[in-house]
Amino acid sequence: MNASARWVPARSLRPIRGFAAWAVPLIALSALASACLSAARLVIGEPPAAWTVHVAGLYALIQAPAGIAFVCWLVRARANAYAISPEAFHRYAALFMVAGWLLPIVQLFVPKGIVDDIWAASQPGDGPRGFLGDLGSARRPALVWAWWLAYLAMGAASSAAVVRAVPGADALALLVPVALAVHAALSLIAGTLAARVVTRITAFQGLAHARQTQPAG
Repeated sequence: MNASARWVPARSLRPIRGFAAWAVPLIALSALASACLSAARLVIGEPPAAWTVHVAGLYALIQAPAGIAFVCWLVRARANAYAISPEAFHRYAALFMVAGWLLPIVQLFVPKGIVDDIWAASQPGDGPRGFLGDLGSARRPALVWAWWLAYLAMGAASSAAVVRAVPGADALALLVPVALAVHAALSLIAGTLAARVVTRITAFQGLAHARQTQPAG
């Protein structure tokens, strides 16, 4: 899964704020929709099947643009990271920017690793990036850790919330309201942290772009 920056042709540093301007509000909208759905189910109980289908379709219409916007931002951010730190060795091939979210097991750690690498490689050239070519040795930012742990916990709460009352599973069914409440809270937390990660990396790359275009002297 490793992909050395040496295999990637040199890229120029390109503006990224437009991508972030789409990704951040769509991430926030997706997080709010997720929290509202869990809160509604917590209040009204198990909805009718027809209602569930319609709501699931509406939710998918919100989730899909948010996911596409985030991946588009991620692609531009990684291209810029190569331009800022051409010596950096990114640990995962470009195809994992999409596949990493879908493949079992891999989805538990690869997306965070990609964002970690972009974060480290996006630091200004004279800043304390904490790595010497190999991004695997870079310091892991607390913000990315917080976002990723909240995201994984949100997924676990979502899985727990779909337990149905079946014979012999009454104890598990009692946990559904708790899982729904936790999922609603974590949806907002994970969405907020994801938006913060996007804005921070965008700011790093904006600073690097400004320095690149600044006249000498």
